[in-house]
Amino acid sequence: MARKLEIGPGDNPVGTERWEFIGFEAQWGYKSLPYPDATFDEVYASHVLEHVPWTHTNDALAEAHRILKPKGLLELWVPNFAYIVQCYLDQAPGDKWRRYNPEGDFMRWVNGRIFTYGPDESNWHHACFDPEYLRACVEKAGFNCVEIIGRRKRGAPHGEIDLGVKAIK
Repeated sequence: MARKLEIGPGDNPVGTERWEFIGFEAQWGYKSLPYPDATFDEVYASHVLEHVPWTHTNDALAEAHRILKPKGLLELWVPNFAYIVQCYLDQAPGDKWRRYNPEGDFMRWVNGRIFTYGPDESNWHHACFDPEYLRACVEKAGFNCVEIIGRRKRGAPHGEIDLGVKAIK
């Protein structure tokens, strides 16, 4: 049976009894994940990588590469910074997300989407990605067959800001 790991599922895990989960408290990008090399057939992380400081992005992705088996699949989802910037330039919110912004102010929407929401620092974003940069980071970590994906087939969608990538070890 294939082993699958979801990093940082929060309240919305991808899934089924076939998945193993590790919370963000594992300090992805700072420490080695508590698994031997080549443990998993698949690693999935939805809206987690942006919470890793940009100075540790490469470390986090290298760690995902380490724990994947040869030919293992990586799937990541992050906010699409290019889309958020375009919404700023258009002076319009890019979706119906209104956390702490019931009036739909476009600048509050932009701030919420870039920096996240609420007073709890543990949930703040520390990195931005556009399709080209996300691809470059994943390739630098040693992944092959890197494909930017636009619509998710699993997990909780985050709307138009979703930017996904699939890659093979």
